[in-house]
Amino acid sequence: MVCIELSLPYNKSLLISTWYRPPNSLMNKFDYWASFLAKCDNEDKELILIGDLNCDVSKTIPDPHTCKLQFLCSLYQIDQLIKESTRLTPKSATLIDLILTTRPENISRSGVIHLGISDHSLVYAVRKFTLPNGRQKIRQVRNFKNFVENDFIRDVSQLPWEMVYQFGDPNLCWQVWKSLLLDALIDMPLCATSE
Repeated sequence: MVCIELSLPYNKSLLISTWYRPPNSLMNKFDYWASFLAKCDNEDKELILIGDLNCDVSKTIPDPHTCKLQFLCSLYQIDQLIKESTRLTPKSATLIDLILTTRPENISRSGVIHLGISDHSLVYAVRKFTLPNGRQKIRQVRNFKNFVENDFIRDVSQLPWEMVYQFGDPNLCWQVWKSLLLDALIDMPLCATSE
């Protein structure tokens, strides 16, 4: 069994795991998997497991290994996504290559592709991801970390405020006043921030 934790921006982390269980494995192999599932459940981790588990879940009367797998899936609320046979031979068709997940609502589609290069078919699942809305916005802001109040008051008091009274239109007066104040702020350093 191999497992990785995948962390992407704007999404919760998830565990992607593969597992090959040989057909002649002892039943205690499921005990190791059960402890892994308990840990995932305790940490509330989303799990996607893909593998050849050699448990034919398409059988009407499952063997003891498949019963154990189905019990653990039921216990930890894990859904099996593949619905058609994945191992095709001239004499049989079995569903032993599985995709199991704790959050089936996050899977947009899954299925089987019969390639013909092996008696096992390819299983796949497409997971939904949240993308950020648009591009990242960058804006410039004033850095007031080293702000000196007395210097600022001195700079503002030396501005030609009488220019505001030269216009009778309040909108023009506002534009002049705002322009004068922003000129006083220009001496303060700009820094870029992202949203």
